[in-house]
Amino acid sequence: MSLQDYLTARQRAAQGVMEKQPKNKRLYSKLEYKAKKKFPSHPSPQSLKWLEMEYKKRGGTYEGEM
Repeated sequence: MSLQDYLTARQRAAQGVMEKQPKNKRLYSKLEYKAKKKFPSHPSPQSLKWLEMEYKKRGGTYEGEM
């Protein structure tokens, strides 16, 4: 995989993350604050995954999800 392919794939992945809009913005904001405290390099793949898992565990859903 070339550097250009890697960057393109990474940009597509970033856009996929950004397309999801949380329905419960207050809960998402609280968890985002906690992720920033827990992970020194937020946003990182690990912190974003933790944020998504924690949001869903607490009953949060995203726009377009059933």
